Amino acid sequence: MRPIRKNYQQFHKEVNIGFQEAVKNLFVGNYHGTKCTIPLILQILLFAACTIKSIFNACRTKANFDSHTLANTLIKILPNYVKLQNRVNETLRNQLPKKLFTKARYIAIDLVLIPYHGEHLYDVNEVYRSQAKSGTSHFHAYATACVVHKGFRYTVALVPVAKGTTMKTVVQQLLKQCRSIGLQCSLLLLDRGFYGAETISYLKKIQQPFIMPMVIRGRKKTKKQPAGGTRKYADWKTSGWDIYELKSVKKVDAQYVIKKTKVDVCVYCKNLNGKGKQNRRQAFVFVYYRVSKGSAKWFFETYRKRFGIESSYRQSHQCRIRTSTRNPLLRLFYFALSMLLRNLWIDFEREVIMRGKVKKQKTSEYYGLDNFRNDLVKLFAESVPILTACNFTHIP
Repeated sequence: MRPIRKNYQQFHKEVNIGFQEAVKNLFVGNYHGTKCTIPLILQILLFAACTIKSIFNACRTKANFDSHTLANTLIKILPNYVKLQNRVNETLRNQLPKKLFTKARYIAIDLVLIPYHGEHLYDVNEVYRSQAKSGTSHFHAYATACVVHKGFRYTVALVPVAKGTTMKTVVQQLLKQCRSIGLQCSLLLLDRGFYGAETISYLKKIQQPFIMPMVIRGRKKTKKQPAGGTRKYADWKTSGWDIYELKSVKKVDAQYVIKKTKVDVCVYCKNLNGKGKQNRRQAFVFVYYRVSKGSAKWFFETYRKRFGIESSYRQSHQCRIRTSTRNPLLRLFYFALSMLLRNLWIDFEREVIMRGKVKKQKTSEYYGLDNFRNDLVKLFAESVPILTACNFTHIP
């Protein structure tokens, strides 16, 4: 039997207010336009995000307004690129519940690549290069930090990533941003893309505990010789521990510099039990630092919490304004709006749906982002007036 949907219209009005207050914090000063007013801009932005449309489509559908005028107005009222980044992180911090700052938390860090089919506008470093996806190897890249709080993944920091930026720099910026808002990290969960001697050496230098998968490299096992490099851990049949010396070669001033660092290795082996039509032992290899040795299974289960940040990117794409603009300022602004709206949905689900309880995957209690967006669109269809005179903290 399908659960009965409750009417959350009153709470959606408060979400509408919260979105407007969050977005207005990103603007510079007061803008007094005769046709393109701030309430109209906020209404069109929220409508475009909820319907996953472009500004042009939203203007034509919702307000019968010129999208070029709105885009030019946005460029006028937005700060420069660096200041916008700082204001986005400040707004993300204001959306977080106070309970997050009572003790150190698990934090996950990762990159999201948004495909880009075009050329740079000002600087060639605007466009990030990576492995081909969606028919292109050019992307606008952003790194985010997510914190896990009672099953809810809040985005706490956002940093744009330019071409040539090292993963060490990305980790430095995100950890610095987390410390600046007073959020302590008890354990850092990283993707295998951060695996490297430079990043690991930096984390060991600042004594930051972390877990990340080991990249499997080296020769394969043959009848005459065993597997080489890190591939030997993939052939383990039982869980265990080891120490491995990681090397990296970097070219500096026409000379090759070799950097070495030792890492602790945890190997967790489990049976696939028919998963993927396979019945064999599979080894999951992790590197870690300053993590008290529990069981190897604990490393496997703990690292699984990192995948919440992957879900955050999928969900942000479900409320991200589509655009073909070459302006990196507007692209950062649109991506930031998707993260702000997603945090509002998480807060809505935690306070209204779950009423402060621990999140459980029950069909009767789950209120997905799609339901959230659709209900907000219905709110627009009923011509509910835009409210701008209220201050939003958290949904009661």
